[in-house]
This record gives sequence, C-alpha cells and structure tokens, in this order.
Amino acid sequence: MTNTKKFETTSFSLHLMAMLFMLCDHLWGTIVPGNDWLTCIGRVCFPIYAFLLVEGYFHTSNLKKYVKRLLLFAVISEIPFNLAMASSVIYPFHQNVLWSFLIALGLIHCNEKAKASEKLRIRIAVGIFTILAGYLLGLIHVSIVTKANIMKKTDGKFTAIAHEVAKDYPEIEVEDYYIDIMTANLLKEPLREKFQVVLLPNLYGDIITDEAAQIQGGVGTAGSSNIGDKYAMFEAIHG
Repeated sequence: MTNTKKFETTSFSLHLMAMLFMLCDHLWGTIVPGNDWLTCIGRVCFPIYAFLLVEGYFHTSNLKKYVKRLLLFAVISEIPFNLAMASSVIYPFHQNVLWSFLIALGLIHCNEKAKASEKLRIRIAVGIFTILAGYLLGLIHVSIVTKANIMKKTDGKFTAIAHEVAKDYPEIEVEDYYIDIMTANLLKEPLREKFQVVLLPNLYGDIITDEAAQIQGGVGTAGSSNIGDKYAMFEAIHG
C-alpha cells in the first residue's frame, strides 16, 4: 500500500500565492499598464490577505505587536507606493491596502470585545458603528465637469443646480473640475481612479466619454445608455 501525499493549503502557501497575485496587480499599475488580465488576477490577493488577517487576529499571541508590525509595514510601504503610483512622496487620493487592513483589524477587535461583554446593546451599537464605518469609507464621489469660469451663464447655471441638488444628499462628496483639467486628469492613471461618477453637460460628455473609451480599448468598445421615464436605449459610445 503506497502513501500518496496530499496537497495542503498552509499559511505559507497562501502568503506566497497572495504575493504573486499582488505582484501581477502592481505590474499592471506600473510597468505594463493596459494588460487588464494582470489586475484581474492580482485582485484575488485581497480576499486571501483578508482571510489571513482574520486568522492572524485570532491566533496571534500578542495583538499589540501584531498591530505594530502591520502599522510599520503600512508606513514603510506608503512612500514607495506613492512614488510608483503617482510619482510623488505624498499622494492623498490612494493609499496602500495595509491601511485598510489596519482599519479592519480595529473593527474586528471592537466586535470581539462587544461580543465578550455579553451585553446586547453594546453588540448592536458596535455592529451599527462597523456598518457606518464601512459606508463612510466607501462614500460616492461625484465630479461636476464644466467650463463655468468662461461659460458663466450656461455652465454656471449647470454647476449651481448640481450643487443645489447635492444638498439633499450629504453622504455624497461633490467636487468641481474644468473640462480641460479633467481631460488631463484622466491621462494620469493613479489619479483617474478617484473618479467614480462624472456629471457634465452633453458637449463635455462627448469629449470625456470618447477619451475614457479610448483609454480602455477604443471608441466603439465601451457601452453607453440613455435612460428615460418610459424607454431606454443602449449603444456603443461613438463620436
């Protein structure tokens, strides 16, 4: 009777896989941009690291040292990360993922402390706080794009109405950009990641959608939709 070795997933093998996947994502973001398959593979590292973080929290013999090591690596990684992604030592729009894990670690600890207290009101309060923290960290960012400094009556009116409506949605972050600056910002790969929703008049919309389509593969390869109260039309972006 022969003994066959079975493949076992260990902490070491998971760390190795996660590092290889993350390398793919960083290659996509720096040396070989445009190869989207690299980032698709690379994003697999996040759930692996998240799993290892939880395992580390429950199995570490010294939580304070665990947090300090994670904080140290977050600080050390930030400067080279900023230089690689934005060619700047300080880049406030995008931080390395270790800061997210530090926040997650803090929320895990708070929930475990609340669970240990066996007081329902504390567990509910901490649970609500955790949900709100995740919500606030994922706030929607809306960019209003016009040429209101020149087209004061038309674009100025558009901007004023947009900000008036935004008052009803305080959870949404709103920021103004001029069309010429926005076209330049989209060419800066790390910077364009901050743009989630772009609100702009038709003419500027034609410019920005064509530029964005060209960045991701070419005009005609990106989808668009025109949605009304009764009907909707979907088509490829074109000039």
